[in-house]
Amino acid sequence: MTAVLTAVSDADDSRAEPADQPFAGIDPRLAAARAALAEAEAATGLRDRLPGPGLSTSPTLTAVDASEVPAPAPPPAAPAPLSGVDDRTLPVPAALAPLFPAGALPRGSVVQVSGSTSVLLALAASTATDGGWCAFAAMPHIGWRAAHGAGLALERVAVVPSPGPDAAGVVGALTDGFDVLVVGRCPALAERDRRSLTGRIRTRGAVLLTTHSWPGAHLVLRATRTGCDGLGQGWGHLTDQHLTVRATGRAGASGQREVRVLAGLDGLRPEPGTTVPAPAPGMSPTEPPLLRAV
Repeated sequence: MTAVLTAVSDADDSRAEPADQPFAGIDPRLAAARAALAEAEAATGLRDRLPGPGLSTSPTLTAVDASEVPAPAPPPAAPAPLSGVDDRTLPVPAALAPLFPAGALPRGSVVQVSGSTSVLLALAASTATDGGWCAFAAMPHIGWRAAHGAGLALERVAVVPSPGPDAAGVVGALTDGFDVLVVGRCPALAERDRRSLTGRIRTRGAVLLTTHSWPGAHLVLRATRTGCDGLGQGWGHLTDQHLTVRATGRAGASGQREVRVLAGLDGLRPEPGTTVPAPAPGMSPTEPPLLRAV
C-alpha cells in the first residue's frame, strides 16, 4: 500500500481560520483531534519536510489508501449503549460485555488485546461512539474495509503508521486529543514511557487499546481461533471465525473468564448455543461507593 499524504494550502483555502484561532467555530472534539495530530506531525518532523509556504496536512487523510476505503455507504449502526453506561464508562460489544466490570469499560483504562484484529477493531468501534475520535499508532497494516465493517467511523480516524524514534512524543500528543488510542508494536516506547502514557490516559478519561504487552494494563484479552465457517475442500470463502476470548487482569476479573464468539462481516456476536455468562464482578457505575469521605 502506498501511503498518500494530502497537503492543502492555508493561503488558498477560503475556509482558513484566523492565525490566532486556528480551530475557532468547530466542534471541540474535532479541534482537539486536529491539534493533537498537528503536534504529532511536528514531533515526527513531518511538517518540516513539507515544501512551500503555508502548507499544512489534512488532519484526517493520513496514510489511508483510497482504494482500501469502501464505496460511500452508511456505516453499520453503532452498538447500542449498554445499561449502566454513563459518563464514567464506555460501551463495549455485547458479545464481550461479560469480560468487563458491569459490562462496560471504565474511562482511563488500558486494555491489551492479542490474537484477533477483529476483536480489537470491534472494541475500538464501540468505545469511539457518540462522536468520539480514534487514533491508530504503529499499526501500518490495518484493513480499513474490516474497520468500516466493524462499525468504526473512518471520518473520525487518524493514523500514524510509524511513530519513529520519538514515539513517546508522538503517542503522547495523540493521547491529549483523542478519545480512543490504539497502539501496535512500538519498540521505541520504553517501559517508563508506557507508564507515563497510562497516567495521561487515566487523567484524560480516554481509553488505550494495545496489541502488545503494556505494564499496568487493566484487562488482558487473548483470542484463540477454534474454527471457521464457509470453507470446503478447495471451495467457498471465509464467512465467520470461531473465537474463544479469555480475559485476565485486575479490572474486576477474578481469575480467568472466557466467552465464545463469532467474528464475521457484521462484527462480533455470541456463538450460537452458548450461554452468555454474567458480566465480570465489579462496582456498577450506579452503585454508591463503599467508603464515603466525612
